[in-house]
Amino acid sequence: MGGKGSGTLDGVKEAVQNGQSSLYAKVNASSNQGAITVYDRQDIPSQLSLGWNEYNALNGEARIAKGDIDGDGKDEIIIGLGPVEGNSEIPGGKFKIIDDDLTDLGWGRIEWSEYNSINGESWPTCGDIDGDGADEILIGLGVGGNGKIEVFKFQNGQAVHQSWITLGWEEYCNVGGGVHPACGNITGDSRDEIILGLYPVNDVLLPDGKFEVLNSNAQHLAWGVIDWPDYNALNGETRPACGNVDHTASDEILFGLGPDSGGKIPVYAYEHGNLFLKKWLKAGSYDYRADNGETRLSCGDIDGDGLDEVLIGFAQGGQGMMELHDDALHNFKVISRMQIPDDYYNSFNGETYPTIMIREAAIPY
Repeated sequence: MGGKGSGTLDGVKEAVQNGQSSLYAKVNASSNQGAITVYDRQDIPSQLSLGWNEYNALNGEARIAKGDIDGDGKDEIIIGLGPVEGNSEIPGGKFKIIDDDLTDLGWGRIEWSEYNSINGESWPTCGDIDGDGADEILIGLGVGGNGKIEVFKFQNGQAVHQSWITLGWEEYCNVGGGVHPACGNITGDSRDEIILGLYPVNDVLLPDGKFEVLNSNAQHLAWGVIDWPDYNALNGETRPACGNVDHTASDEILFGLGPDSGGKIPVYAYEHGNLFLKKWLKAGSYDYRADNGETRLSCGDIDGDGLDEVLIGFAQGGQGMMELHDDALHNFKVISRMQIPDDYYNSFNGETYPTIMIREAAIPY
């Protein structure tokens, strides 16, 4: 296990070299606002800047997603932003787009001026929901967004509005509920489905561990509930991610959970109209699991074996750590741990938003 500022372990370096992937974590400490740490094929991780100094000074949070939005077989990066109190123009519903070669492709913006002025935070994901070979960008809205998700197509270098999707829980939407979206091919067809995770709006209405599954046309398929009543009663937040972790014909749905979850991560499958729990895995140090336990997930095939690995980030108190876990056939064992190379940030905040980005075609070994 690497110490502070040590970069990647040998296991990560080898996996990245063979899978032609990059691991990403967001940093948002006052000493390093708006920075993105890149774990690539180098011994020492590099950093990118979000490139909006005013936002970086006020918040700097960057919520990273990846997807092949131009259909060239390589992933681009979409960066959503967190809320800023007291300034209605920031973040203003904006999200950043970065090319597979890490050059800037510009900004997109949520097409709802009222929401942008009262909150404007954005939760991005990507998925090919129309089956044309290029991923769409889906932006989940935060509190005040009334359970809405906006769908964009990347055309002529711009994020172009396509449609709106609304969560199918009217009571939650009416109190301004926010949505964590994810996309994955959970039915084994040619299009990605949409999974909508929820988070607490207020002390009265908790999400109770619920999540909704939609088909590629945004039509309701199923409601799921995390199989953990005690957690659902305390918090119930769900942060979905999708990946093919076990060589079946379809993706599984993995859930990062909120505070009071002890670092536990449930893995679900969808078959014949039903959701069922397949396995639990656990991440984070003993102290972190006891004090917080919140997890953020990304899936991707780093080693080129046709199965997705799971990259796990943590909330405040996580000391800038990420854990890379192997696929289900290898029992989700920990491949390695990485730490943000910033001692001050790690002690002051230490949260990470991870993603796995495929920058070239994977090379099996």
